[in-house]
Amino acid sequence: MHNSLYSLHHCVDTVIDFVRKIGWVPMHNTNDSRIALKLKDLQEKLDELRAATTYSQTDEYVREIVAELRRLGKACERTATNVIESFGAEIRDLRLANETLRAKGALHQAVFENSNDGIVITTRGGDFLDVNQGFVRLVGCKTKEEVFARRVQDFYSDPRQRIQMRRKVDRTGVAMDFEIKFRRIDGTEIDTLHTIDVRLDGEGRISGYQGIMRDITERKIAQKALQEARDELQIRVRERTAELAEANARLKSEIAERARAQEALILSEERMRAIFEAATECISIKNRSLKYTLVNPYMANLLELPANDIVERDDEEIFGQEAGQHLRQVDQRVLAGETIEEEHTRPVKGLPTTFLDVRSPIRNSKGQIIGICAISRNITDRRRIFSRDQSTAEEYLSPAMRVTLARASIAANSDLIVLIEGESGSGKDYLARFIHDNSNRNGGPFYAINCAAIAQDLAESELFGHEAGAYTGAIRRKRGLVELAEGGTLLLNEIGELSLPMQAKLLTFLDTFSFTRVGGEKNVTVNVRIMAATNRDLSQAVSRGEFRRDLFFRLNVYGIRVPPLRERLADIPVLTRQIVGQLAQELRLTAGLSIRPEDMEKLIQYSWPGNVRELKNVLERSVILSEGPDLRLDFLDLADTNDCESPWVVQFPPSPSMTQAMEELRRQFIEMALQRTGGNKCAAARILGISRYTLKRQMKALKMGGLK
Repeated sequence: MHNSLYSLHHCVDTVIDFVRKIGWVPMHNTNDSRIALKLKDLQEKLDELRAATTYSQTDEYVREIVAELRRLGKACERTATNVIESFGAEIRDLRLANETLRAKGALHQAVFENSNDGIVITTRGGDFLDVNQGFVRLVGCKTKEEVFARRVQDFYSDPRQRIQMRRKVDRTGVAMDFEIKFRRIDGTEIDTLHTIDVRLDGEGRISGYQGIMRDITERKIAQKALQEARDELQIRVRERTAELAEANARLKSEIAERARAQEALILSEERMRAIFEAATECISIKNRSLKYTLVNPYMANLLELPANDIVERDDEEIFGQEAGQHLRQVDQRVLAGETIEEEHTRPVKGLPTTFLDVRSPIRNSKGQIIGICAISRNITDRRRIFSRDQSTAEEYLSPAMRVTLARASIAANSDLIVLIEGESGSGKDYLARFIHDNSNRNGGPFYAINCAAIAQDLAESELFGHEAGAYTGAIRRKRGLVELAEGGTLLLNEIGELSLPMQAKLLTFLDTFSFTRVGGEKNVTVNVRIMAATNRDLSQAVSRGEFRRDLFFRLNVYGIRVPPLRERLADIPVLTRQIVGQLAQELRLTAGLSIRPEDMEKLIQYSWPGNVRELKNVLERSVILSEGPDLRLDFLDLADTNDCESPWVVQFPPSPSMTQAMEELRRQFIEMALQRTGGNKCAAARILGISRYTLKRQMKALKMGGLK
């Protein structure tokens, strides 16, 4: 029996060990739970069998154990079947998982290789374990082998940045982003965004790094541009804010200023109205149709017409056709933008009245010319006071002067260019004034310029004027004599002294009567008569190349020769009476001046090499030295030289040059003038027709400083 019980125990232990050996673990399904309970019950039965003391108990336990073993066998059979089926399913799942894993691996490898971003796997020391094609392109290499031949720190612009990244990633153990300057293989630098993570070995230690790198150069450029735009916007906002604040303050100031300006404007209008109504000059406004729109009371009173009768009328209706046409021509130039100042004589109440007119354009806020403002001053009385005593041809006794005045009268009846020739001091400017005063331009101004007395580099500015800033010292615009003589006459005295370049410019002006100021751009047209005078033989100057032939022909339209005083000694009494009368008026002498007959005869007997200029200087000195109305001429030592030959003798040095000859001639002129004036340099300068400063300068150049 004991053997049987032992066999039973062994059998049960074998079953339990088998179940344990096959690795069965109770699951939470119903069958497994029953098996576990049966094993537990079987174990308990075996324990009770071992403790049984009677046969009946043993037999009962044996029968129960056998029954349990049978039931356990069936349960194990079913469980084995289930386990086999479960293992089959798990094998199928494992095979499917492996296939899925291989597919995912292929997908991951494709993503790794085809990513536009650079992907790298490195050791801690920086050696490359793997890189994708994106990284190869990023660093400018052609193959992976070219990358593997380097270390990752070779591509950092600053290798210290990699050390700093490693420390941060090692310390945190998580992936981190960094913006790094990367140097490509060709040396160029790019901006990159690095995402770096650590790689761990089987023991959890850091074995290397893996990272993704993206080229963000364009993004950085865009960010920089955006930041610059933001900065610019902020600057503009600040500036605009400051401008608005300033504008607000300025607006407040302007409001207050406008209030004050309005008060000042009202006051100014009242003042202007008072000036306009009380002015002793003619003030008028015209529209673009050249009809009067406003006149002041003085003009209405001068014309003896109500202001309403003048308004809406033009100059031809008020001053007649001839004067009206001249004023219309001037006004048309003003409408073109010019400001014109001229003297003009026009009939007022049937009497010729001379006005100094200043006409300027009126512009609106857009700069457009909408009318003309004119201010006219009546200068008739002033011209009468300062006018010369113009003798008629009958007063002159010499035939030569009568012929000259007859030709001058012919010239006065036209606007032809006149060339006046004669010796220095013979009265060429007086004859030019005679022509002007007897012409239809006598209401206009008369200007004369001595071309020999102006510097050649300033001749153009003197004649044609200059704009502000045309040259150093030209602070403001200056009108030249050509423009000042508008409506009148300009005499170019000593025309032969002009330089050749200036002669060319004068010829151009004479062809068009228009010019451009020095430094200016606008063409100016003038209405002026030109007369020229010279003491040189211009035809000879043309032959020598000293004077332009074309200009000579342009000037010599109508020539007049002024005879020297030695050829018309019979006119000395007339000239003496005129000059003495002018001197008395200038010196404001109340008593009349007279010359004794014997002194007059002495004047007639003298040849007067200095011509009328010398005669005037002698009479000026006589007036100053005489104590009564009878002029003294006893200080003069006038020889009887009424022959027509010139007393001047020029001593030429051996083989003289032109310069030496001219210096000798100039020296003799100065010496003779000083002898006749007793060494008085001021009087000598007047005889020579030059200034005292010029006389001193020429004496210094000729080394004549020792003369007394």
